[in-house]
Amino acid sequence: MLTVNIKINKLIILLVFFSISIVTILMFTTMSKSNNNLTPEQYLKNLKYDTQYLNENEIIIPQNFNKILQEYNKLQKKQGFDLSKYCGKKCSKKRFVISSPKNKSEKYIADMIVYEGKLIGGDIHKQIYNEPPMEINSIS
Repeated sequence: MLTVNIKINKLIILLVFFSISIVTILMFTTMSKSNNNLTPEQYLKNLKYDTQYLNENEIIIPQNFNKILQEYNKLQKKQGFDLSKYCGKKCSKKRFVISSPKNKSEKYIADMIVYEGKLIGGDIHKQIYNEPPMEINSIS
């Protein structure tokens, strides 16, 4: 009898663990997809940034990534994006001046990459261009 109870308890624990894993995966997938469906402005506003639109430029994601673009795409993947899916595609880069809710006087540039109306990547950086790009949510 004790053996049956132990087996049932192990089964219940495994089922609970499996259920929690599935729910976590679904939540992450849904959050990533929902972020991609936002406009750049909505995405930035969800992070509580004050935004001011600057301009928009057409860019083409290169077919092959050099070392710099490989590193940049690692940053994108951390944020739930992946530019390698868009190699050779014509995109737009929308640029904004943003400020953090923590420090409204410090200004940053947000470069948001859009393909066919879908947000596919982005970064922020200080207005000094010799500093590396940062994750979009790094100052929120």
